[in-house]
Amino acid sequence: MRDEDVDAIRRGYESWNRGEPDFALLHPDVEWSPGEESPDAGVFQGRDGFTAFVASWSESFDDFRLEPEEIIVEGDHAIVVVHQSGRGRGSGIELDIRTVHVWTIRDGMAMGWAAYRTTEGARAALADRP
Repeated sequence: MRDEDVDAIRRGYESWNRGEPDFALLHPDVEWSPGEESPDAGVFQGRDGFTAFVASWSESFDDFRLEPEEIIVEGDHAIVVVHQSGRGRGSGIELDIRTVHVWTIRDGMAMGWAAYRTTEGARAALADRP
């Protein structure tokens, strides 16, 4: 992974936090998974589905933020430890957790994104890939 790819990932989180998500990094056929613990668990494909998933999160929370705390590069992958916070729009319940996103970047495009609970879980998933 190139430094430019890591910078693009950072800019993506920054644009999200400004309320102006930028999906230019996403390949049209990006494969994505919100994680096994997500109500939307599964593996999906396509930029349009990913943007709809992201929009649903935005609509569910007030002051929703994703702050990358650490980015670990391993080959084509960036493991991003993210501080996720916000307040449930309907419930008012505070969200304040750490989660891990794995981005797979090839030729300057995000080919994959997946969410995990821990860095160890993300690394284990990457080790299981062919």
